[in-house]
Amino acid sequence: MALYDVAWTVTGVSASALFWLRSTAGKDMRLFEMGVFLESGTAAASVVGLGRPAAVSVTPTALTPQPQDTSAAAAACMGAVAATTKPTSPANFMRRFGMPATLGAGIVWSWGRGLVIPSGPAELVVWNIGASTSVFGGYATYEE
Repeated sequence: MALYDVAWTVTGVSASALFWLRSTAGKDMRLFEMGVFLESGTAAASVVGLGRPAAVSVTPTALTPQPQDTSAAAAACMGAVAATTKPTSPANFMRRFGMPATLGAGIVWSWGRGLVIPSGPAELVVWNIGASTSVFGGYATYEE
């Protein structure tokens, strides 16, 4: 198994998915670290949450994860910020963070043993619980 990093940036939409990780039918993922930051625009306080969506996205536009070891195979799983249909809100959030109205503010969540995103495909979504339309960015480090 290899480690991969994927970075993202997106303009926030209130009560909407900002970023999500997606496994494939044949591969699960183990998430070790996720960072979410307020990057630019008019700073506005918001709340972001992390959870498993009630329904996964349809036809996501893939962000290309980069292997930490360049001899590793290309990633099979992916990250995304856009899709014909975005994932829906999680019924229950695993983690939440009150993002202050300060550019550069953010949170880094980590899982020592890894948070499993099972094969499926299945997804884990960063959700803009608040109403901020600032530009958010972040990254994820995972294993597949």
